[in-house]
Amino acid sequence: ISDYESVRGKAQWAHTNLTNKFKENYGKVAWADGAAVNSNFLGFGLGASFYGFDLDAGYLNYGEKDKISLHTLEDAGSLIKPGEELLNYTIFIGKHNVWFGTAAYTFDAYSIGVDYVNDKVKFTVGDIKADEWVVRAGYKYNDKLSFKAWYSMVTEKDGDVKNKSDRFRFDARYNF
Repeated sequence: ISDYESVRGKAQWAHTNLTNKFKENYGKVAWADGAAVNSNFLGFGLGASFYGFDLDAGYLNYGEKDKISLHTLEDAGSLIKPGEELLNYTIFIGKHNVWFGTAAYTFDAYSIGVDYVNDKVKFTVGDIKADEWVVRAGYKYNDKLSFKAWYSMVTEKDGDVKNKSDRFRFDARYNF
């Protein structure tokens, strides 16, 4: 729209066609006999930037009930991946319905932000609900040196069982 205001959108579809080799090697183990299947990933994201603020929201849908699949060979590939710890596209089980939102503010060389991710995984025997909150901070010293940190809090609820985990990461990056 202008130098200080912009809107953006992203839509993605990915299909994983697992060949017989994957199914032979990974789908026939004792804990997953015949459970490896093809999968479709569908993702939408909308965002806006204005005067230092960045806001994004979206929806992701992938997987199949009670089945194992994958979409990337590393943590995210080029797929939409909000949060830090909750979503894993390298191997997953169940049908995932994910809603997410992010907000960030950048001023001078500093940035702060927060992400929220809500993942509902469907299984025949019941659903697992998970939430992740991520708090971010960054500082860009110059074009070559930058610092970033994030703190992630994940809560998973499977029936009456509730699990919590958290993780902190600090990056100092120098580009040659």
